[in-house]
Amino acid sequence: MSKKFYFDPSAEGTAVFLGPLQAKLMELAWEKKTLTVKKALFYLDNDKNLAYTTIMTLLNRLAEEELLKKEKEGRIFTYQPTVTKAEFLKERLKLITTCLKQFKKS
Repeated sequence: MSKKFYFDPSAEGTAVFLGPLQAKLMELAWEKKTLTVKKALFYLDNDKNLAYTTIMTLLNRLAEEELLKKEKEGRIFTYQPTVTKAEFLKERLKLITTCLKQFKKS
């Protein structure tokens, strides 16, 4: 799982552990099982100001963090979740618990 750790306690849902748009993309990946940049843009149609390159960059970052698996199929890339939502949340909560235990030692 990812070595980076993002935490925004004022956010809701998975956006607590991911940026807001990355959280939307992961939710889509968990729901749809496979995404492409074009499909993600279609599903995020409410956010009309999103650029193709923005979505591509965020999907690639999620792949670099090993939350998505990136595969080339012909001329396009597909992205599939590498962990379930439950596994992701369990791992993030484990990291928070580990961080809090360090404060108890001080």
